[in-house]
Amino acid sequence: MQRITTVLAVLAFFVFGPLVAFSADYDAWLQAAELGPYQPAVEDWDAIYERAQQEPPLLVYAHTSRIFDAVEELLEDYPGLQIEALDMPGQEIIERVVREWDAGRRDIGVAFMALPWLQHELLLPRQAVTRYVPRELEARIPAADTEPLLKHRFSASGWMYNDANFDSAPWDNIWELTTEPFRNRVVVSDIFGGATTPTHFTGIVQFSDEMERLYEAFFGEPIELHGTANAGEEFVRRLLQNDMRVLSSSREVAEALTNSTGPFAGMTVYSRLREVADGVYQFAVDTQNSPVVVAYHYISIGSFTESPNTAKLLVRHLTSEEGGHYWWGANFPVDTSYALEEPFTLTLDDFEKVWRIDADTASDVMDRLLDYWPIWR
Repeated sequence: MQRITTVLAVLAFFVFGPLVAFSADYDAWLQAAELGPYQPAVEDWDAIYERAQQEPPLLVYAHTSRIFDAVEELLEDYPGLQIEALDMPGQEIIERVVREWDAGRRDIGVAFMALPWLQHELLLPRQAVTRYVPRELEARIPAADTEPLLKHRFSASGWMYNDANFDSAPWDNIWELTTEPFRNRVVVSDIFGGATTPTHFTGIVQFSDEMERLYEAFFGEPIELHGTANAGEEFVRRLLQNDMRVLSSSREVAEALTNSTGPFAGMTVYSRLREVADGVYQFAVDTQNSPVVVAYHYISIGSFTESPNTAKLLVRHLTSEEGGHYWWGANFPVDTSYALEEPFTLTLDDFEKVWRIDADTASDVMDRLLDYWPIWR
C-alpha cells in the first residue's frame, strides 16, 4: 500500500478543484429524508421500515468483510429491504466516492470505514456524506463521538510483549525502548505497508508534550532534539537509530513476539489478540507503561441517497449491541455499555495512557513521518 495520505495524489486535482455547492438542494433532501435538523426527536421505526421497503437498493461501501454477515442479519429481521454491500480498502472507498461525486453521481448509501482524516479533507467539504445518529444511541454516548460524523468503533494499536517470558511488560517507560538493552529488539510493521504504523506514530507525535514529560521522567533531563520537530518525532528517530526491525506485516510482528526471548517489544493492533486467543500467537498488550493510540471508524449516510430509510435501519443495526457484535471486543464500541466477551474484556478505561488521534491534523503529521522515515532509518 502506498503512503497513507499521498496515495490519493491522483485525486489532488479534486481537492483544489471546484466543490459543487448544493445548499438548497441539500436542505431539500435533508428535509425529505428527515435527517440533519429535520430528524424527529423520536423516530418511528415501523414507519421507517415501511418507507424503506419502497426504496431502491442501498449501496454500502465498507472497509470490512464482516459487513456481509451483518447485512444478512438485518435482512432476516427486516425482509423486503434491498442492500448491496461492497468490501474494499478505505482509500479506495474515498477515491471512488470523490470521483463519483465530482462526476455528478450520488450512488453511495452508507459509508463505513476508518481514515477519518481523509474523510475530513475530501468527503465532508463536499457534503458527500451526512451525519446520522439514531436517537436511541445519541442518548447513550458522548456528544463528541457523534461529530462531525458518528463514530462506530475505536481501534487501538499498542506495544506488546511475550507474556510467556514476562508477567508484565519488560519496560517501565516507553523511552526505554530506545536504549541499548532494546537494540534490535523492537519490531513494527513497515510504515509504507499498511495503516497501523503510520497511525500509531502519528498519535505519538500528536502527543509530543506527553512524550517530552515521559522522556524527562525516564532520563532525568530535558530532551535534546536531533533534526526533529518535537519529542514524538525524536522517539521515532531514536527507535530507528536503535536498529528497530521493520517487518512487512503485522503477522510478522506477531510471529516475532511469539518467538522472542528476553526483553522484546512489538507494536501492533489490539485486534491481533484474536489469534492469541486461538493459540496461534503468544503475546499480551501493555496497558500500563506505554500509550495505546486510538483511531476510529466513521459510519455515515451518503448525501442524496434515494434510500435514506434503508440507510437508517442499517446504521441502527450496525451500532446496536447485537448488530455490531462482529466488531465489538477486538475493537471498542462507542457505546461502552455493551457487553464484551473473552478474550476481549478490556475497555479503554483499562489503559493507563489512551491517546486519541486528532483527525484534523493527522494528515500533516503523517506526511512528515512518511517523508522523514527513510532519512531517520
